Amino acid sequence: MAVSGNGGVLQISPDDSTYSAVANLTDWSLETSADTLETTAMGANNHKTFIPGQFSWSGSASAHWTDDDTAQEAIETALTGADSSFHLKLYPVGSSSGDWWSGQIVVSSVSFSGALNSPVGFSFSFQGTGALTRNNA
Repeated sequence: MAVSGNGGVLQISPDDSTYSAVANLTDWSLETSADTLETTAMGANNHKTFIPGQFSWSGSASAHWTDDDTAQEAIETALTGADSSFHLKLYPVGSSSGDWWSGQIVVSSVSFSGALNSPVGFSFSFQGTGALTRNNA
């Protein structure tokens, strides 16, 4: 069954105890990938062969900037501090129902944008570190 993206919630925590939701979330993305290691040997009839390597995951999120939001402020200042790592929970249809993903991230970039007659935009990108866990509701 298809679901609407209208209820997505992204939460962060510096220590995996108390989580804060990023306010005014407008979009998010999550990508998982695996390295592929070529194992082709000479005389393989011109067909390459591969085996799976290590897995990785990354993502990004955007929101309308809110200058007093705890989560946005933590992300914003993470790159200027000594530690830009957080624990993440991503609920694609909201925090009260459905499956969700969790894992530890390192914030890799933070951006702000503004345009005439529109809200100020806030976005950030992250790299997963360690395993991404899919949690069933």
